[in-house]
Amino acid sequence: MPEKTTTAMEYLSAPVADGVVSSLLSLFGVEKVSGRYPTGAKADSLRAMADFFAGSEPAVKAVGAAVAKRQSERGRGSRGRISASPESVLAAVKAGKIDAAELSALLEAM
Repeated sequence: MPEKTTTAMEYLSAPVADGVVSSLLSLFGVEKVSGRYPTGAKADSLRAMADFFAGSEPAVKAVGAAVAKRQSERGRGSRGRISASPESVLAAVKAGKIDAAELSALLEAM
């Protein structure tokens, strides 16, 4: 039997509630079929956008500036994922993935 191979994937993480991916695909005329986007539609859309921006320096500068502004407002560093156990939360604090002061403030707000 041949060895099963998988494709390494890059992905974007965007909350469904924001509707970012659906809005973009809708702008490009991509429609869901039986509740799902066609195979490869998201990747093909990203490739088309990459090709477009590669040929448009003004567009690259405008989007780059908008991304930089959003990032500066978001803050630095990545947020650690927290599982539901107290031990994992303490481990995340010890590892520096969660700021102890931030954790205390969230607990007080509960």
